[in-house]
Amino acid sequence: MRYLHTSHERSHIYMSTAMAPQAPLDECAVLTWEGMLGSFYHWRKGGAEIDSFPVLDRPGQRYAALFSIANPEIPDRARTLSNTQAGKLMALAGYADLNAPLSAEVVRVVDWILEVPPIHLLDKGALRDSPLHNAGVHTPLMHRAAAHLSDRLFDIYLTAARRHLPPGLPLMISGGCGLNCEWNRRWAECGHFTDVFVPPCTNDTGCAIGAALDAQLTLGGPQRLEWDVYTGPDFIADFVPDSTAWERVPLDHDLLSKTITDGAVVAWVQGRRDRSARARAPLAARVSSAGGVEGSAQRHQEA
Repeated sequence: MRYLHTSHERSHIYMSTAMAPQAPLDECAVLTWEGMLGSFYHWRKGGAEIDSFPVLDRPGQRYAALFSIANPEIPDRARTLSNTQAGKLMALAGYADLNAPLSAEVVRVVDWILEVPPIHLLDKGALRDSPLHNAGVHTPLMHRAAAHLSDRLFDIYLTAARRHLPPGLPLMISGGCGLNCEWNRRWAECGHFTDVFVPPCTNDTGCAIGAALDAQLTLGGPQRLEWDVYTGPDFIADFVPDSTAWERVPLDHDLLSKTITDGAVVAWVQGRRDRSARARAPLAARVSSAGGVEGSAQRHQEA
């Protein structure tokens, strides 16, 4: 039996390049940014040459750090940052009033986050004099800080892309920061790349695929993976909704449209589930009773 060894970094690179619709790729740009890694790569000659351009270490952890600074439940000396905090900060940034003036204090805290070397050993105590310290996460000041940090991180990487990568290449994105849809939109609109591909398993859920593809390429196999996003389990109707809260009704597109217009959040489950980082939690197919419209609910069982 032959054993091959790959790295976490290589698994991200090979996953994104081999899953791309235009694979096999002779030349492209790759961005791997996550909790630890934060680099661009110039993929050339089908991967025979890969030039690395480190940008900023631990971008995901730096992004999550702001949530910890404002969260009074996090101690001043936090040795680790929860991997759920980055996603929460994405939501908070959406509340920001971008017309509000950017305070000097927000700029100072964001600069500190981007410059402090051991961000994984978060020392909130160094910011004890800041209004953001333990101020609570759902405040206008925090919202504005989240948006500013998001802008700064993206701008740092965009500047690096323009400095190190020739324009006109397709961009492959991997790493947990690829789950930030706002950043992905900005990459698509920045004008430096011809197009942008973000795999559905862009975070560490795709590392096993990347390791296998690295081995496949090493053994002379194809540099392309044939895949379908709908490879998750089938929907399983294993739960009867509470009849006092839900009423099962046939699908009516007009009623569904009105329900959404009235402010309801609707999840529509049909066929097999997609196999992505956003689909790891059980799904609920339900039409909210907002606005007096009743719907149905069924629980999706994890396989």
